[in-house]
Amino acid sequence: MRKPRVATLSLLWAVSATAQIIHGNGPRQASGNTSSSTSTTTTSNATSPKNLNGGGGGETLHIGTGAGTGAPGDVGAGIDPNPIQGTRLSVFQNQGGNGDLNSPLLLILGIPNFSGVAPAMASVTQYTNYTSGQAATGGVAVNSFSTGGANIYGGTWNANTGFAGSMTSASPDVYTFLSLTGTSNSNSFGNWAGAVAAALNFTPASFGIYVYRINAALTSKGLFDVMWQGSGPGQGSIAVAYGRNAGGASYGTPFTQAGMVIPPPPPPPPPHIPEPATAILLGTVLLAGSVFARRLGLTR
Repeated sequence: MRKPRVATLSLLWAVSATAQIIHGNGPRQASGNTSSSTSTTTTSNATSPKNLNGGGGGETLHIGTGAGTGAPGDVGAGIDPNPIQGTRLSVFQNQGGNGDLNSPLLLILGIPNFSGVAPAMASVTQYTNYTSGQAATGGVAVNSFSTGGANIYGGTWNANTGFAGSMTSASPDVYTFLSLTGTSNSNSFGNWAGAVAAALNFTPASFGIYVYRINAALTSKGLFDVMWQGSGPGQGSIAVAYGRNAGGASYGTPFTQAGMVIPPPPPPPPPHIPEPATAILLGTVLLAGSVFARRLGLTR
């Protein structure tokens, strides 16, 4: 099981966009949540890829920090997984010349120890021919996106809530858990839980799996910039994506390019502020005046 390089996570936060610290391990719980059945297939934590469909396909969907947030984090830096903030992420198609991915693209969240109401997307902006480090200009708003939505690509989740069940140590990788085929199995519970434990010092017992639809075609070297409502997914939440092209080839996110919500390093302490010169001067004047008054016998 691969573990994130914590020192490198901190370095990327230092050179990427300012991130917001998100407190808690998920959005607020809601009563009466509708959920689908949880898979109990024997787990597989292997990281070797499965066979991919013909006509292209691969592990080329990278999760990053968002358009205009600076290189290399905006398109995913391969930090195993990539640190992201809770209010924003991006999905970058790191492959050129192989045609667009069909609409919809699926965004998949795993939220530690959570099965309540899913965080909602606030907006999605599409960029074509995105270059890492570029300014967030020239994007076009995607007007159709949803939590859940009709099942597609053979996957299974609750169409109203997006909830697909809780992934545990007894579950397969997240794509197999959702019945999405043709991609690798590196996004296992073991890899996800190990990443959270190494970065945040707690080990999840499960991940609530939520599926979102972005109803637009993702172009080669294109990017979707996703903003969340409120505080978004909580600390330790992990994001991956899934799509298919016109030839039926599957595209997914390897664990090395998944996104994980973590807080940025704490800011450095403020510099020491010396005593203002005016205060020192005032104290000196008062002391000298007191001594002078005693010598003149004006005080007892």
